[in-house]
Amino acid sequence: MLGRVDRNAFKFHWAALSLGWLIDPILAHSMPLGRPPQHDKTNGLFVTVQNIYMVESTRDAHLILPAAQWGEAENISLNCGDRLMRLDDRFMDPPGDAKPDWEIHGLVGQKLEALYKADGKEDVAKRFAGMDWKHGADVVKSIQDDLYAGMDTKIPASRASTLDPESFKGVDYAYLRKVGQKGIQTPVRTDPTTGDLVGTKRLYSTFFFMTKDGKFSWYGTRPWDDYASATVVAGYLKSDRSKYPFWFTMGRSQPLWQTSYHMRHLPEKTEATPLPFVQINPADVKKLGVSDGDIVMIHNDQGNETFAVYETDAVPVGTVFALMYHWLGTSNSLTSPYTDPMSTNPWYKGTRVGIRKLSGGLASVMATTSFQPTNTFT
Repeated sequence: MLGRVDRNAFKFHWAALSLGWLIDPILAHSMPLGRPPQHDKTNGLFVTVQNIYMVESTRDAHLILPAAQWGEAENISLNCGDRLMRLDDRFMDPPGDAKPDWEIHGLVGQKLEALYKADGKEDVAKRFAGMDWKHGADVVKSIQDDLYAGMDTKIPASRASTLDPESFKGVDYAYLRKVGQKGIQTPVRTDPTTGDLVGTKRLYSTFFFMTKDGKFSWYGTRPWDDYASATVVAGYLKSDRSKYPFWFTMGRSQPLWQTSYHMRHLPEKTEATPLPFVQINPADVKKLGVSDGDIVMIHNDQGNETFAVYETDAVPVGTVFALMYHWLGTSNSLTSPYTDPMSTNPWYKGTRVGIRKLSGGLASVMATTSFQPTNTFT
């Protein structure tokens, strides 16, 4: 959750995510000069970071709120892939004063309610009422009572896709504890015949969609040139290929996971991947005159970054894939500022780059780096 509240000249920026994988690249490396938003007397920015680790964004935080992570508090998890909802039990105490995210939010909400009441602003105070939760189960009940009030989920399986994909009306801690690790897949509906809660294994299996007429709607696309913010992307489509011969894309790497918020603390991970890397097809490696472990600079009109070369057929000829984030570097300065107007998703990929060799592999790096392919299990 990234929250920002403006009150006259005062600006409050609250970055909260207990696992920390989102905060690093957004705050620490997407801001000008690669730094998080800092306090400035001209804008009164106050930065609060809620996290389980002292990540990059905490360097400039005025207030750090230590959060409890998985295992340190009961937690409802919802998988992105299959929307499987389960209850994870607590098996150890959180360190120091660390608290679950819901408890931190509740304490802040209660304080805001009291302050607004003291200011005589009862209408604003009402927005924070009911946050005196004692347990995570109370938060779930609040969702059921407020968000799902009036929602009719007593529908047949053929209409399950009309529900919000992550809705779970009727599901509480007691139910999740009863079903155990089997969990339940959202959206959750109530069977009209039995009254039982039923999960949805696959969305749109009956080809009925969340539209007025139930039919699939294709939003389509518009030319990038129609948007002022897309001129950078359009420019790369028309760019001189001799200057920037490679398409550039970036993303996660399974061995490090997300932004390495946790993996960077494990020696076996940091030794195997000591530097940010770029994956290059063998044919392009030959053309560039580089090999595994060589240090290269990747550059375009957006910026430049330094990477270690990983030769792999996981990427096609003419395209390079860079690790999106490493504690020693990031790929964000090479990406486009374009944001898709339909989905509001940032266009993190699709620029073109040039590659220049800086040096051969460093002995200390080559000694521990793993160049094993990441696109095969053999």
